[in-house]
Amino acid sequence: MSKLKYNKFFVSIVLLIVFIFLINSNVSYARKISFSLHDGLISTLLDDEDTDNEDPIPDDDNKDDTDTEPEPGPGTDEPDQDKPDQDEEVPETGEIKDGVYSIVCAGNENYVLDIESLSIENQGNLHIWQKTGALNQRFYISYEGDGYYKIANINSAKFVDVDGGSTESGANIQQYEDNGSDAQKFKIQKNSDGTYTFIAKCSGMAIDVEGGTYSNGVNVRQYEVNNSTAQKFKLVSTDLVAEGIVSIKSAINPSMRLDIKDKSTQEGTKVQLAATETSMGQKFEIHKVGTNEIRIRTAASGGWLKETSKEEGANVVQSGNGNTSAKSSDTWQLEWDDGIILINKESGLALNINGSTSTNGAAITVANKADTDTQRFIMNKEDLIYNGWYGLQSKYGTMLDMKDFYQGTDLRTMTKADTYAQVFEFELMDNGYKIKSPLSGFVIDVEGGSMLNAATVQ
Repeated sequence: MSKLKYNKFFVSIVLLIVFIFLINSNVSYARKISFSLHDGLISTLLDDEDTDNEDPIPDDDNKDDTDTEPEPGPGTDEPDQDKPDQDEEVPETGEIKDGVYSIVCAGNENYVLDIESLSIENQGNLHIWQKTGALNQRFYISYEGDGYYKIANINSAKFVDVDGGSTESGANIQQYEDNGSDAQKFKIQKNSDGTYTFIAKCSGMAIDVEGGTYSNGVNVRQYEVNNSTAQKFKLVSTDLVAEGIVSIKSAINPSMRLDIKDKSTQEGTKVQLAATETSMGQKFEIHKVGTNEIRIRTAASGGWLKETSKEEGANVVQSGNGNTSAKSSDTWQLEWDDGIILINKESGLALNINGSTSTNGAAITVANKADTDTQRFIMNKEDLIYNGWYGLQSKYGTMLDMKDFYQGTDLRTMTKADTYAQVFEFELMDNGYKIKSPLSGFVIDVEGGSMLNAATVQ
């Protein structure tokens, strides 16, 4: 064998040994060479490797405190496999699932975003307020595509909106009916500390707590993105509604409400649509059963809101009274679609306005779920009794009455009469009502604060 052939043979043997070594080695040097040569194969090459012991990619010292990726420069040729699917509902900036959230200030978690004064009107102001759990502090966040979200207030079914679509720093943030504009679309950018920043599509500016101060009523506006705490929020998942007394309004026409016909206390009275008034016939008590499942008592009778049958077109009525136990047929599941959709758990049919949303007396029925405004509702907090003067009538027609107007006088019931002895002033307090005689100025009182049966009321 010539010297040249011997050298070629020797080199071939060495290369074969090196190749076998690389194949059997725990560290794939061949992959590391490919990694450095072909950036486009990074994700592919790392799929099958154990990366637990890999050194982390160092942070860029000039990078701000966010997880956003830089935009590709002109002419950048990105491999197709690295591009997200067009219909993927997880944007580059975070993985926020569609759902109901309270939006908590990172700078002081006692405060949340809040629509001022429970407004359901266009231009209702967005500010911060201490957490109450009320519906004006709950927002439905939905992904719209291209990395942007829309944010609807549960109390009003209106959307968080940059006033006038302004591009100016300091422009106000409000609520407004859906108009499809960029003023109602926000990028929800996840920060490295787990908080989120909301960036308006119309301006590229962030939702910002004015002055970075936290107290009731501090305004919220848009401001240049600056990574400050005033622009950071936490998202806390919550239910669509809260327990308590509410009105149930058409989301498309909030001046019209669910109404117990003639304010009747009778079993089986039909529910209808009617213009707003202050009667008990338009007030309902929400009882939570499970996650986004409720039962609804009518203030008129204490009965439950239910369907008369499991067939489409069946009427919705009040059933029973304050002593009636609820059943599965009285349970309603809640969904959100630009308003609250109420679906009877037993039949699967949705609460529906059978007719125009502007017509007094339109019947409330159940129907197959459909994309229609007649099935969209909003629930707004109500006081059971408004401040004012009232007579208190028993089931038997007699009235609560004062024998005289001295302190310590016992109360009694008497035949109805047009007298101030049967008139009382109700004033809503933090935990109930104070009931006072407008003539004497004294209040109704349980003697000695007793909690025993037969305690004297005076």
